[in-house]
Amino acid sequence: MAITSGDLESDVRDRTSARMLIGLEGLRFAAAFAVLVLHYRYFYFSGGTLSGYLPEQQPFYDALAPFYTNGYCGVELFWCISGFIFAWKYNVSIGAGEISFRRFAILRFARLYPLHFATLLAVALLQAIYFHSHVEWFVFQANDIKHFALNLVFASYWGFQPGYSFNGPSWSISAEILVYVLFFFCCRLAGNRARLATPIALGAFPLAALAQFLFSTQSAVLLAADFFYLGVLTCQLYTMIMAQTRRARLVLNWLVVGVTSALLLLTGFGQLSIEAASLVMLPAIVLTFQLLVPDRNARVNRCLTFLGDMTYASYLLQFPVQLAIVQVMAWTGPWTEDLRGTRTFFLAYVLTVCVLARIVFRTFERPAQMALRRTLLGWPAARSRPGVASTIA
Repeated sequence: MAITSGDLESDVRDRTSARMLIGLEGLRFAAAFAVLVLHYRYFYFSGGTLSGYLPEQQPFYDALAPFYTNGYCGVELFWCISGFIFAWKYNVSIGAGEISFRRFAILRFARLYPLHFATLLAVALLQAIYFHSHVEWFVFQANDIKHFALNLVFASYWGFQPGYSFNGPSWSISAEILVYVLFFFCCRLAGNRARLATPIALGAFPLAALAQFLFSTQSAVLLAADFFYLGVLTCQLYTMIMAQTRRARLVLNWLVVGVTSALLLLTGFGQLSIEAASLVMLPAIVLTFQLLVPDRNARVNRCLTFLGDMTYASYLLQFPVQLAIVQVMAWTGPWTEDLRGTRTFFLAYVLTVCVLARIVFRTFERPAQMALRRTLLGWPAARSRPGVASTIA
């Protein structure tokens, strides 16, 4: 997931940005939901072994088939959204020297670390309970001191690991952390020279892809860089479209919708693989949502913001919730395993994750974020409710 990212600054530009990115809130939630459905298979794990799982037999498969089979694209979509948000909010301010690296790092730390740390501890405790009764770990097997230390410093998927560990889905956030550093210094390289922003982004994307090819590696960090910088380029394309005349914008909007629809249809009917289409399709989806979802309806804004607010928490809570549920199922007896394939069980699981995510956002995630910013950046104690982009990527 990372399912991660943007922060509300106090300047006018960020307040304007917050109002203009409402379309990406609903898209973030859809990406998180896709990953949640993909990971439904974890209910069919016994220790580290998957058995008896058939996607086509899972609840609501007819409607959710793309998520059951290709839900991993939700992570790539998150990275793309992050690139868009960061380019929109930070390109100018970092390039102009208005935000130091220290401030940028603290904003990232305050946004991501409290919930990451809390869920890491929760999974460590729940895995210990599971191991006591099963003599093996649940799903992710690298749960030793070394990997706990890597998770503590967000380095769980930097290449020092044999596989996923502890709260496995956090791997995508770990990979994206290093991309944030690259982004900051790319913005500084461009400085106030706006014309350099696009060439630098155009360079960062193929360089990451070329590195993977030359070194025959499937580095998560390089993959995150690919999609993050596709998001950066998408933001710059959006800016160019919005600078056109009304008639030209209308034509370009329909062109973007047409490309997005064509790619979705081709992949949906199996004429084009997701892997081949994703480098164009995912940025096109981001651009489509940003162009077509207006921010003029207050009720729609509140609804999409409500969904977007709980995206990060739902991403990090899904595995601890599953771990707790399978432990309860083990205590109650094997008959409960039959519940996994029912729609009632599926809906109860999704609802549990969403309700907990909302509660955690309101009572822990947001207060912890603001407390760290007050402590480390000297932000005032009382602040109005953040705009839409405050927790967006």
